[in-house]
Amino acid sequence: MEHLAHQIDQITHERKCSLRDIAQWIGLVHSRVCHIANMLLLAPKIQEEILLSDNKELYNVPEYKLRDIFSEVSWEKRQVLWNQLLKSDSK
Repeated sequence: MEHLAHQIDQITHERKCSLRDIAQWIGLVHSRVCHIANMLLLAPKIQEEILLSDNKELYNVPEYKLRDIFSEVSWEKRQVLWNQLLKSDSK
């Protein structure tokens, strides 16, 4: 998912198009493409963990559980929220 977010970001800059355009091209609803693009709002350390981890459970974290992390301004606090999310999901 994270990789797709980077591809979407790259396409929007290269082709000067909107997320709505991309949604139409790839056959997804606009809101889902926005959810995917929001993955780039995660702190780089969290992105790296998602991309490079062997933990397949990370792929099952639903987007709605990430919304509080997306809205947090401080990357340090984002990391704390991420760690709390992982602990609560592992129970």
